[in-house]
Amino acid sequence: MNMRVGQIVYLLSNKDIRVFPAQVIEEINRKTLTGSKTSYVIKLPDKTGSEVNIENIDAQIFTSARDLESKMIENAKSKISSILQSARTLESVFEDVVAVEESSEETIASIVSIEDSQPLKEEVQKPKKRRRRKTSKPQNKDESKITVDLGNGMKGKIDVSAIDNLGAGSE
Repeated sequence: MNMRVGQIVYLLSNKDIRVFPAQVIEEINRKTLTGSKTSYVIKLPDKTGSEVNIENIDAQIFTSARDLESKMIENAKSKISSILQSARTLESVFEDVVAVEESSEETIASIVSIEDSQPLKEEVQKPKKRRRRKTSKPQNKDESKITVDLGNGMKGKIDVSAIDNLGAGSE
């Protein structure tokens, strides 16, 4: 990798997902019987301005932000594909599934547009929770009496056989 003294390089950490800029401050050319070797010393953006041989850095080195961005997008696509594959593997626990297949590349392309790297402005709306009313079931063996949930924590008992006595069926 050819770099120039004074150039800014970008370090994509191998340990965590972080990017650090650094400045090339020294170029060292060594010529030996076995060949020549060029190494670089970079200045890190910490409080003390640490100077480190670039070979001792545990990071991927990029000479342009565009190359770094492409690599990060490639890594993100790979991670998304891995997560989706794990989800597909877990689908096997369900039976009688009707699904519409969609290729993962189309899904990823619809989420991330490489040409338009601006964040999505649409907000994901959470589905509203619906409260289910409990159906009343007879609590005893006598099916002529049922318990009905009236709401607000109130329950009522109704004798179904008494409905006929109220005159509902007399007209």
